[in-house]
Amino acid sequence: IVGDHKSGSDYVKQLLSISDDRIIFLGTIYNQKQLEALRYYCKAYIHGHSVGGTNPSLLEAMAAGNYVIAHNNIFNREVTGGVAIYFNDANKLTKILNELQEQNIGNSRKVLQKRIYEIYNWNAIVEKYFFLI
Repeated sequence: IVGDHKSGSDYVKQLLSISDDRIIFLGTIYNQKQLEALRYYCKAYIHGHSVGGTNPSLLEAMAAGNYVIAHNNIFNREVTGGVAIYFNDANKLTKILNELQEQNIGNSRKVLQKRIYEIYNWNAIVEKYFFLI
């Protein structure tokens, strides 16, 4: 798990209390090369943000070809075009992770990556702003 695990929040305390060799808390990582390597080689990217807009970390995960598991909200659904797997609570996320199978990953990864290249690229964004003016 990449992110601030020293905040002391109840949620973080609960996560840290889980004893499982498969879970590693890496802390906050600012080195782009390390983040790119993690994204490229991970089995899935879990995007837990429940509010916001077009989140850069979600876009980066999509561009890396990650299988995206995202919190179910309008922002994440818009960015992913409805192609990700969505969860509303910890129980649903647990179920998704327990059922994660390699054959379900390939197509989703390709569709999300294609969405980045078609919609979230500089030329498309500049063109949209140009027509707003």
